[in-house]
Amino acid sequence: MANSINSQTSGTGGLISTASGTDGNLNIQSNGATVGAFTSSGLTVTGTVTATTLVGNGAAITNLPSGLSNVAMFYKNSIVEYTGENQTVTGWTAYNNVGTAPTESSGVFTFPSTGYWLVRFQGNLIDDTDTSGNGLVKASIFQGTSEISNGAAHLNESPYNHQVTLVPQVLLNITDVSDAAQKITFKVSSHSGSTVVGLKGGSGTPYSNILFQKVN
Repeated sequence: MANSINSQTSGTGGLISTASGTDGNLNIQSNGATVGAFTSSGLTVTGTVTATTLVGNGAAITNLPSGLSNVAMFYKNSIVEYTGENQTVTGWTAYNNVGTAPTESSGVFTFPSTGYWLVRFQGNLIDDTDTSGNGLVKASIFQGTSEISNGAAHLNESPYNHQVTLVPQVLLNITDVSDAAQKITFKVSSHSGSTVVGLKGGSGTPYSNILFQKVN
């Protein structure tokens, strides 16, 4: 039969005693409920552990979350040309992902869960207008109908086919995945002397890509 060690603090504080039976565990109780136990393999705690300082490198800690829960990349697998401002990019191809990826419908992306998401658009833009001038091209991220981030550059159209990589990005707090105002589209623009802009793509090569990363 196990020995018993009782320690009762004043009022309704903690009680320490051996567990019933012969397992030899030393239980930690609060208001009659067991909240932890010292066993032969270590300390087991039921509930939340709060500490001012934890000492050690954590090398032996197990069962912690594995890291980022959701990361997804999509890319363009061929070059696509656009004319005018704020043209929605559609036809994205999944590249790689960890966890559940956002879903696309006609270029509109829906997040799989609420929380903070980092969204990045890497647009490799080519000035496809074979004329002289100084054309402006732009890559944008839209949430609902609002432009929330963009990158822009002037391309010298002579010689032909100059290109630039633009990388707008934004951190978003998604609170309702079904709300159209919180869904994401990616757009490109050509104006100020440039009539056609090409978004570079390649089979298996993410020249132009988008990245979704959940950060909490």
